[in-house]
Amino acid sequence: MNMKTSSDGAPAAPVADRTRLTLDLPPGLLLLLDHCAETTGQSRTQVVLALLAEQLPALADRASDIRKRVAEIERQRREQQQRQGGGKR
Repeated sequence: MNMKTSSDGAPAAPVADRTRLTLDLPPGLLLLLDHCAETTGQSRTQVVLALLAEQLPALADRASDIRKRVAEIERQRREQQQRQGGGKR
């Protein structure tokens, strides 16, 4: 495996084990990210990765809840269309 260092000098995971993601951040958010990185002594990437790892389970739960709600709304619409005469053709 080819180990490299990130642009901030921290060891990076092997290239084959990672996917690059580009984010466009508003200036205020970038200032907050820089502040957090400086305060914790971590790179921006490390801060973002830690936040994602911490929040992904909650986001996955939210996505599942949204998917269930959409399915419920679609079911209700189908039932309503059937009551009104069979729906669109």
